[in-house]
Amino acid sequence: MNIILGTHWTLREVGGVQSHLKNLTRIMTKQGYQYVLVHPSDRFLSIWWKAYCTLKHLGNTDRGRIDLALRRMADARLTLEHFLKRGNFHLIHAHDVFFMYASTDLLQKKSYAKPKVLTVHGPLWHEVRMLMGNRSPRFSAFVRGVEEEAYAAADAIIVVDSNLRRTLVEEYGVPYAKVRVIHNSVDTDWFTPGNGYKTPNPSFLVPRRLVPKNGVPVAVEAFRRIAQSGAELWIAGDGPQRPIIEGLIQRYKLQGRVRLLGSVGAEVVLELMRKAWGVIIPSVPTEGVIEATSIAALEAMSVAKPVFASGIGGLKEIIQHGETGFLFPPGDADALASLLEEAINQPETLGEIGEKARAYVLQHHSLPIWFKHIQAVYREVLGL
Repeated sequence: MNIILGTHWTLREVGGVQSHLKNLTRIMTKQGYQYVLVHPSDRFLSIWWKAYCTLKHLGNTDRGRIDLALRRMADARLTLEHFLKRGNFHLIHAHDVFFMYASTDLLQKKSYAKPKVLTVHGPLWHEVRMLMGNRSPRFSAFVRGVEEEAYAAADAIIVVDSNLRRTLVEEYGVPYAKVRVIHNSVDTDWFTPGNGYKTPNPSFLVPRRLVPKNGVPVAVEAFRRIAQSGAELWIAGDGPQRPIIEGLIQRYKLQGRVRLLGSVGAEVVLELMRKAWGVIIPSVPTEGVIEATSIAALEAMSVAKPVFASGIGGLKEIIQHGETGFLFPPGDADALASLLEEAINQPETLGEIGEKARAYVLQHHSLPIWFKHIQAVYREVLGL
């Protein structure tokens, strides 16, 4: 089978789409699939492109964002057309609504007939509202329109948790039968427990971008409550909430306990996970954005580390409280602090939970098992 995988985002950007595609291409290669990966040029990451698009519209950043999105889509569409002319591809698998929108436009204009599968990692319109509020009403409306057309054009839609399917069906009117829930995956051959070493003093990792939905301030607030335990918190990620988190660290005098590491590579995250006593995923619902089956959580579980996660969205679908991890109410720093205190006082339970967590991901979220579900969707849209 020959597949076109596509995204509107560049591979240098950091996020769930990039991690998802890395896993997908890895298992496709192992299983002998032929594929090409289509995405816009890295040049669109340049601040000069953003500035040019804004200046072109006389400083209107709202219109500039639409302009830049259209340019990225046009660039990806040119690459897609190049491959469609030269290869015998069976289907297109888009990994965001922008690429699905662009590919549908091309297929209609050029009369190419290819089945289209769309993986939705989150409701983009809600994410735009989370990050921009009411500052970009035109761009927000543009994104909403792109989403609606992309969902209508797809022959099948894959979502990464049940809550996201509910959103597409109830809010966007997508037929229930079109949507398949396939939870995220983890490369269990890469994310392994290692030599079992962990730091002598309690240490916990938050591998999250510093954006509102990831709830990183909740973890800092929890550490204020357990400051006397001597535990350390490592925050691996960057983003617009960094000043807020730096302010909390200073206000609570946690400079010696909470470390902001910034954006780090996958290899560094893996080593931090192996050394930590546990991993914290403190997500909070924000502007309709609810955490799905967090890839970071699955990676930590694969490394045999207990995950302390908010009991929302896909997190509560992959973690069984007290068995394969720990759940607490979203935004409840006191509840998280209590769980961390119990873990610090009973460290032997962490090893047991971690072993069960790895056994769970090996059985349900390894790449071969995950890809079987995706293959079933491919066969369905191809009528095989």
